[in-house]
Amino acid sequence: MINWSLGVTDPRSTLRLLLRAFSPADFAPDSRIPLLLETARHDPRIRLSMRPYPSDDEVVDAGLASDVLLLPYLWGSHSGQLELAFDLNLLPVCSRTGHLPEQYRHHQGLVSEPEWFDWSTGHPNLFGERFLTAVENATARMASTSRGLDRTFLDYRAQEHRSVIDAYAQIYGGGR
Repeated sequence: MINWSLGVTDPRSTLRLLLRAFSPADFAPDSRIPLLLETARHDPRIRLSMRPYPSDDEVVDAGLASDVLLLPYLWGSHSGQLELAFDLNLLPVCSRTGHLPEQYRHHQGLVSEPEWFDWSTGHPNLFGERFLTAVENATARMASTSRGLDRTFLDYRAQEHRSVIDAYAQIYGGGR
């Protein structure tokens, strides 16, 4: 968020964050939460919304009000948020970590390729620069793209879900 706040200078840009409510553990002595809140307080382009546990509808509504979905993971294996970006036809901006590239390849040809950045090599001071470059590239890509829900992908997704349900039914009984 700090990289975005200091690096994206367009006054028309907005960063919307839907957060899970904080707990006392989030304010441990080494916590970065106070810095996050202070940054948001001083940058009027940052919009924070907090829910105890955001509902599926709240997450979808936040996605539909967005152009890109930022996934600045330092590590991970699979991301439901990446799948959400694909479902909502959002351009994901994500680190090339875990199995995120394989997730994209699974749907390749049906979804836009994410705007990738790399946090796995080089000096950590370069990571913010890489992230900002990816955000700038995504902004340029979105400026030349019309966006709406992609019915072809949603039909594919419905078939994919039916296949998963059928496989589970065979394993756990009550087959279709």
